[in-house]
Amino acid sequence: MTQVRVRNAVFDDCAALADMRLRSIARLCSPDHSGNAAAIEAWAGDSGPSKFVEMLDHPEVTLLIAEIEGKRAGLGSSLRDTVTLNYVDPDFRFMGVSKAIMSALEADMVAHGVSKARLFSTRTALPFYLSIGWTITGEGTPKQGTPMSKQLAPPA
Repeated sequence: MTQVRVRNAVFDDCAALADMRLRSIARLCSPDHSGNAAAIEAWAGDSGPSKFVEMLDHPEVTLLIAEIEGKRAGLGSSLRDTVTLNYVDPDFRFMGVSKAIMSALEADMVAHGVSKARLFSTRTALPFYLSIGWTITGEGTPKQGTPMSKQLAPPA
């Protein structure tokens, strides 16, 4: 089985993260954008390297990188109790990258006192999140996604 290593991102990762996110959106999220170039561009928005630099500078953001054999394979982030990003490099799909990222993000949230986590899921990722114990908590929209939550620890 392939070993996935998850670590905190550093400033030198930012350009690669921006590229990975765009390639992941374009190649893996077609159920959400149907290959429409304008929809892909709107989704990617202003998420160049500077966006990731801002995230690293924010004291309440956790930004993680997943690696396989020293190669960047995915990225994930959270802000307080909310998972904000979870993307896999298309070359590393179905190798346990998202599961490793989510496990690390959930552990980080618990370490920071979060007992219930939240996220908004794309149509593409919805089956994955359901398979790792997340629950749909409301009606979704195509733009925002489907709201989900997961009890990480007993409430304090």
